[in-house]
Amino acid sequence: MTSQKRVLLVEDDKSVLESTKRLLVLMGHQVDTATNYIDGQALLNKNTYALIISDNRMPIGQEAQLHATAGIELLAYAWWQEKHKGVPLVLYTGDDSDKLKTDLAEFGAHYLQKPSSEFVDIIRKLMEERP
Repeated sequence: MTSQKRVLLVEDDKSVLESTKRLLVLMGHQVDTATNYIDGQALLNKNTYALIISDNRMPIGQEAQLHATAGIELLAYAWWQEKHKGVPLVLYTGDDSDKLKTDLAEFGAHYLQKPSSEFVDIIRKLMEERP
């Protein structure tokens, strides 16, 4: 049996967070969660991950205000950290714009629109590519 790979999931919608976490656990992964940019950044600083998934529109901290690019900024932050070099980054979002996809491509992040019937297949493929 293979050991669990650790995944970071950052999502401010509690129902989406819980259902996505449940799915990842069923796939055999250990999942850390955060509901905003600051908490996600703290987990990135503390741990290493085999995969990082983030929503895009979410709060920066505990405030209720959503920031349109918090998720892409969090993925870019992870990309710049040496310990996360080569880790697959996934923006799992309802946002659908060409600029967003272009911005993600600049640092090799993957785009996955919510909801996605391909979620399991794409995550499985990304995890299989990881040592």
